[in-house]
Amino acid sequence: MPYIEMLLHPIRKELAVRLSKQDVRNHMEWSSQKDGKVKSRHISGSAFLPTIFSLLGWDGNFRYRVIGTFHHHDSGSLLLFDLHDAEMLIPTGYLTETSPGEYHEEPGQSMPYTRGKNQSVTAYPEEWKDGFGKGYYSHCLSSIGTNDHSNGKWAIDIVGTPTSDLDINTTNSETLHTEIQKIIKEMESENGK
Repeated sequence: MPYIEMLLHPIRKELAVRLSKQDVRNHMEWSSQKDGKVKSRHISGSAFLPTIFSLLGWDGNFRYRVIGTFHHHDSGSLLLFDLHDAEMLIPTGYLTETSPGEYHEEPGQSMPYTRGKNQSVTAYPEEWKDGFGKGYYSHCLSSIGTNDHSNGKWAIDIVGTPTSDLDINTTNSETLHTEIQKIIKEMESENGK
C-alpha cells in the first residue's frame, strides 16, 4: 500500500507509522509505482517537524536520530519509535563558539572526535552513559514493549484522534500554508514541472 499515517503520542513520546488508506485525512504518500516497480518517495518534514520539535522540546538547530522497531501481527504492521531515546546530532560549530552557552568547549577539555572537519557530534541520552542503548529488560518494560499488542490484542486499525485536552502549541495556519507551498514546489521540481 503506498500510503502511511504517522501517529504521535505527546505524553508517552512515542511515534507510530502504520499503513493507511488514501481516504484517511492525515495520510501521506509513502511510495509510488512506475513501470511496475515500487519507488520510495521523499517525504518532507517541513509541515510537521516544527510541531514535533516543539512537543518534544528539541532544539531546531540540531538533528535527531531515533531507532524504531518493526512490529507485525495478522491485522497489520507498524513501526514504533520511542522518542525518549533520540540521539542528538550537534554541528561542530556549536562546540567551538566562544559566547556563553551550554555547547561551548570547556577549558582543559579536548574536542569530541568526529570523522571529518564539518561532521556533527552525536550526543546520546544521559541514561546510556554506563552502557549502550536502552537495556533489554528496560525495553521490555517500556510502554512500547508492554502495550496490549504483546497479548495478541491489537487495535492497529483504530482511528487516530487528535488530542484536544492538552495545552499544545500547534503549527499556525500561516506557517502550514507556507510549508505546504514549499512542499508543492519541491514536488513540482522533482517531477520536472
